[in-house]
This record gives sequence, structure tokens and C-alpha cells, in this order.
Amino acid sequence: MSKNKWYVALLISLILMVIFYVSNGMLNVGKREEYYSVAVILDNSGSDRWNAFKEGLEQAVADKNIYLNVVSTGKFLSLEEECSIISRELENGADGMIVGLCADDKSGLLDEAVSSNPVVLVGNSMESETLYTTVAPDQYRLGKAIGEAVLAGESRDLAERKIGILSGNQEKMGLRQRLEGVQEVLSEAGVEPEWIISRKEAASLRQCYAGRPVDILITLDNDETELAVDFLLEQEEYSCRIYGEGRSEQAVYYLDKGMIQTLIVSNEFYMGYQSVEFLAQKLNYFTSVVEHGEVDFLTVTGDNLYDEEVEKILFPTVR
Repeated sequence: MSKNKWYVALLISLILMVIFYVSNGMLNVGKREEYYSVAVILDNSGSDRWNAFKEGLEQAVADKNIYLNVVSTGKFLSLEEECSIISRELENGADGMIVGLCADDKSGLLDEAVSSNPVVLVGNSMESETLYTTVAPDQYRLGKAIGEAVLAGESRDLAERKIGILSGNQEKMGLRQRLEGVQEVLSEAGVEPEWIISRKEAASLRQCYAGRPVDILITLDNDETELAVDFLLEQEEYSCRIYGEGRSEQAVYYLDKGMIQTLIVSNEFYMGYQSVEFLAQKLNYFTSVVEHGEVDFLTVTGDNLYDEEVEKILFPTVR
């Protein structure tokens, strides 16, 4: 083939390629990339204790056709209130839900609210784990870790210490499991708590402390840890030490300052990431398979607070 014919053939090929790409672009004009709308319902969603979890959510949706709506909420007064918000979001077009329940669903309110819509529960244990996909730490093991932190952190014989427990919302099975784990460790060490106060009884903390002061406060979730800090800051003098679960800015600050001795910190970045992964599978493949993702946790003290591994869990950076 002559040189001129090669040029002509090449030119024709280029023209055909241009025509193909232009026509293909014109055919796709106006087409909208399909995406799924996912509502995220959390108790007091604006709290900074959810920052790492939200970063995990955002990282997970970076390469997926998912639009996240973290619904603005305050502290839920009841499961009924939370489920009414879930129903509203589904009525407004949410394709799926990521939910942190404020209490156990003993009456089937969640079932009624979500119907057949795909849901992932975060931070929750369920009486029946066959119903919903969950992402959460092993709550009983986490409770034992708090108890073991007390044993490790007290130089004197623990039997000489008086202990009070802020057990949080005992309407949640996860916190009941944490309490069980803590109590097992203390029992094996021959220690009986002076008192145990649940969220409903939190108003009596001052009275309990005044009547039966303690050397150690064990707190089973972030809210109780902040409650303990606020309470001690109100005292003119205090020698009480705090061991508990938490990751908020306030909790970390007072760990650094020495008021809190130990925090058990869950990898909530991973919890957020995994919850989106599970929900994306349900949405994309229309599967109803129930899965359970377990989240690790770290024991954090003033000594290891600024270790690289701990900082990755406490302050994850989304790139």
C-alpha cells in the first residue's frame, strides 16, 4: 500500500473515532448517574464523639454511588421518637438506613418502621442477631477490658478501693453486656461495687457520692464518662479516678490531664466504613443476608495517648 493510502486510511479511522465518541456523548446527555440515598440516624448526631464514625462513612462512600444524609438529631427521649424519624426519612426517599438505636427494640418498632428496607445497625447488640446486619464491638469483652484496666491501673490492693459504676442506658443490651463484663472481672478480684447507677438514676449521683464516696468511678459509655468528669469538676476537692469507655474531645482532654486514668476506645472509623460496605452490598445486589462485623478497641492511657496506633483510632484522617 502506498504512503498516501496509509495516510488516507489513518485519517478515515480518526474521523470515525471522533464521530463515535461525539455520538456516544450525545446519547448520554441528560442521563443521571444512579445513586442510592442513605439516611444515618444516630443519638445526638452532632456530638463530636461521632467524628471518627462519620469520617469512616465518608471514606467508604468515596468510590460508591451513595449519597449520605446524617440526620441532625438531639438526644432521643425514646425508641418511639427515633423510629418516627426513621419512618420519616424512608417516606422522604431514603433507600437504606444506618442506625444506632437508643434502646432495645422489644416491641418490634424498628421492624414496623423500616419494613423491608435495607438497614445496618451500628454499636448495637440485638436479642436476636438473625434479624439485622450489625457492626459493633464485642460488648462483653469491652466491659471486661474496662475492669482489667482498673486492676492494672491501681497500685494498691483493689479490695481497699471503693468503686462506683455509672452503667449508662441499661435499656440497651450492649451496655448490659458491658456491665456484666466489668462485674465479672471485679468479682474475680473479690471486689463489690459500692453502687451502680444507670442513666435513669443519674440524677442521684451527687447523693450517692455524698453518702458513700468512692475512690474509682467506672463509666460504661462516652456519655457516662463525660457525666463523671462534669461531676468531679464541680467538687471543691476530689481524689476519684475514672476508668471508662469514650472518645469525645472532652474525654480525651481529661485523659491527657490525668483526671481519667484509662479509656477504652473502639475503632469507630472502621465501624462507619464497614456499615457502608454492608449496606452497599444490600443495595447493589438486593441481598437480605445478615452479617455481623466486629469492631476492635484499644486501651488508651496517658502513657500511650500519642502513640501512632492510638492516634489513628482517635483522630483518623481521611485523605
